[in-house]
Amino acid sequence: ALGVALTEPPPAALTCPALGVALAPEAIAAEVLRTLLRDAERELGEPVTKAVIGVPAYFSDEAVAATVRAGEAAGLTTVRTIREPVAAAMAYGFRPDMPEEVILVFDLGGGTFDVSVLVVGGGIVETLSTGGDTRLGGDDFDARVAEHVLDEALGPALGAVAKADPAAMQRLAATSEAVKKALSDNPAVTLRLPFFVQSDEGPVGVEERVTRNLLEKICADELRRLRMPVELCFEQAGMELEPIRQANERREREKSRNKKQKRKQKKGGGGGGPARSEDGLMIEEDYMAVTQVVMVGGATRMPCVQRIVRNCTGIEPEFPVNPDEAVALGAAVRAGMNSGVVEGLHAVDPWQAALVKGLGEAGMLPIQPLDK
Repeated sequence: ALGVALTEPPPAALTCPALGVALAPEAIAAEVLRTLLRDAERELGEPVTKAVIGVPAYFSDEAVAATVRAGEAAGLTTVRTIREPVAAAMAYGFRPDMPEEVILVFDLGGGTFDVSVLVVGGGIVETLSTGGDTRLGGDDFDARVAEHVLDEALGPALGAVAKADPAAMQRLAATSEAVKKALSDNPAVTLRLPFFVQSDEGPVGVEERVTRNLLEKICADELRRLRMPVELCFEQAGMELEPIRQANERREREKSRNKKQKRKQKKGGGGGGPARSEDGLMIEEDYMAVTQVVMVGGATRMPCVQRIVRNCTGIEPEFPVNPDEAVALGAAVRAGMNSGVVEGLHAVDPWQAALVKGLGEAGMLPIQPLDK
């Protein structure tokens, strides 16, 4: 039911030699969704016929349509989709009555890296730009730890023996991931793999102390690859990253002084004019200033990744929402919008936001322009 004979592969098929079939991506997605539906129905005790499915920011209209078809093939009667960065923003608590602001969604999952710049406020969540690296994720950091064990802890000879043993490599992959995760909470951990490989003298185990500094050293290439998509994403949105970083750093240093100055101005005391930075330059409250970063994906828990975000934006990453669950929670908000439980919030694509904004400014819609 999932595929056809290998002699007649469907377009963009993924071959599975073990089953002797070629599977279309939609068929694989439908089977995954069927499993999720069974789990949900077992938990809820009732049939599930409607769903909101998160899709990556870079998905084309064709890919989104294929996702909808997969949902329908899984037995859903109503399928809605939501872009994952928009879902994450909703999960972080951005609501219609909030002042309009620009946020960065930084999504580093297991296999892919996505960044998006969004405008949130006035009941609208608008995507300004998206970017990322579909070949970079937390798994790549795990692989670096595994390579270090094979090349440094074991050495070339025993490393080659381990590479030829699928069971040993599976153990190594699981242990490398566990070490990476543990280093998010501890400055150093000990990697242990007893009886890991068989040598001429008998079984050989591995016991290696791994520190955060070592992890950053062996993952230097991956960390460098995180910065470029962020810079390109801001460039596509018509924004310069360096001034944003400088402004946020100044804002943190002078937040207290500026609040006092604004209070004096409201009381009519003058307060010495507009707020100025410590170097005497005026601090402008720019519409395009980025004030928050939404962290998504388990790999964003890594301190070295958080430092990349801080160095790029000048903003200290925070985690009010479990980054592993942010997209799912946002999809739940979207489901509430569809059912009428959540009101006054709209998620739109850039062309839709531009149309609404233009009509509003022209007085053709009974709404306020987005930049008011």
